[in-house]
Amino acid sequence: MSAAARPDMIRNACPSLAAPMATGDGLLVRLKPLPSGLSGGQWLALASAAQAHGNGRLEISSRGNIQIRGLQANSVLPLATAITAADIKIAAGPAIDCPPLSNTDHSGRSAITTLAEHLHSAIVSADLGHRLAAKTSIVIEGDSPFTLADLIADLRLCKNAGGWQVSVGGNRRRGKIIGQVSDEAALPVALKLLTCIAARGPHARGRDLDTDDFRALATAGLVPVKTSTMPPMTPTSLGPLALPDAAWAVVLQPAFGALDSKSLRQLSTQLAVFGDLRMHPAAGKKLVIEPLAADQVERLIEMAGRFGFIVGDDDRRQQLQICVGAPGCAQAHMDTQAVAQTIADSLNQSARIHVSGCAKACARPAQFDAEILGHAAGVTITGGTAKALPDSLNSLLETALRNACSDRRIM
Repeated sequence: MSAAARPDMIRNACPSLAAPMATGDGLLVRLKPLPSGLSGGQWLALASAAQAHGNGRLEISSRGNIQIRGLQANSVLPLATAITAADIKIAAGPAIDCPPLSNTDHSGRSAITTLAEHLHSAIVSADLGHRLAAKTSIVIEGDSPFTLADLIADLRLCKNAGGWQVSVGGNRRRGKIIGQVSDEAALPVALKLLTCIAARGPHARGRDLDTDDFRALATAGLVPVKTSTMPPMTPTSLGPLALPDAAWAVVLQPAFGALDSKSLRQLSTQLAVFGDLRMHPAAGKKLVIEPLAADQVERLIEMAGRFGFIVGDDDRRQQLQICVGAPGCAQAHMDTQAVAQTIADSLNQSARIHVSGCAKACARPAQFDAEILGHAAGVTITGGTAKALPDSLNSLLETALRNACSDRRIM
C-alpha cells in the first residue's frame, strides 16, 4: 500500500484503513467504532496494535473518532488484521455521528440509533456513498446528556417531541434550519437531502443547497421551520454521569486528546476489574465508560487520574486547545503537547489558551485569551479574540515557553 501513489490521500480526505493519510510522523488512520463502543479487551488489543504497527500514539478526535498514528505503508494491513481479530466493528461509508449511549432506550435515544442504522442502509442501497464529498458528515442527536451541537454537519437531525428538526451546514447554532419532519418522514427527507447534495457534484456540501432544494422536500414530509425547536445544550462535564436504572458512567478525557499506548493499556486492563464495561470515544475528545455501579465510580475516577487522564472540569489542561504539533505534523515548528503540559503545570488563572505548531492555526477555537504560535524563527505570544493579553498571563506564558522549548526564541 503506497502512500505516495494514492489519489485519495489529499487534504480533507478521510483517512480510513482503506485510505490512510500521510502526516509528519507516518501514516494516520481514523476509525469510527459502532455505537455499542468497545470492551476493555478490545481497547487493549487496539493499544497493542497501535504500538506494534504504528508509533504507539492514538488520539480521540473532536468528532469522537479514534486516530492511530505513525503507520508505514507495510504496517496498515497488519493493523487491519489485528482490528478484525479483536472483533472491532468499524462504521463504514459517510460519517453518521450519534451521541455515545444513544443505543439505550432513554429520552428517545433509541430512535437516534434506529434512524442512523436505517439511513446508513439507505445510503448503501442508493449507492450514494461514492457520490458524496469525502468529508460529508451527518449528525443525528436529541435530548441526551451528550451534545453534538459544536460538530459541523452537512445534514443534522435533532430529535424532539414533534419528530425531528432538520438543518444543513454548520454546527447547531449556525446551521441553516430548514424544517421539521415526523418520525416517519425523517428517513426519506434525509435521503433526499443527501441525494440533492450528491447531484451538485463530488465536492458539494450541505451549505451549497438552496431554496429550490428545500421546496422539493415538501412532498417528502418536510414542514418549513426557521427557528430552533431544540433546547440549548452545554458540553457534558467530566466525571460521574447518572444513567437510567441506577447505573452510572464516567466521562474522561485524554490530556489534549492524545493517548499513548501505555496509558491506554493500563486503563483497558483495569476495566476488567469493574466487570463487563464498555468504553466509547465521544465528541469533544472524550471517553465514556459504562455501566458502573454507584460504589465503583470514585474508584474508577481515581484510577484514571493516576494514569494521566483528565477526570474533572477543573483540570487546568482543559483550558488549552492544541493542534497535533511536531513530530505528528510536518508543518509544525514545536511540540505543542509538551508546551501545553508545561503551561498547564504553571497556570494559576482562568484563561483559554490556543497552542499551534505553525501559523496555520488549524485547531484555533472560536474564543481564546492567548495564542502561542510556532514559527521557523521562534515562537510568538499574542492576545486572544476577547481582549488584550494581560501582563501577568504574558509573563507566565513566556516563562513556560523558556522551560518547554529553551532552544526557541520568543519573538
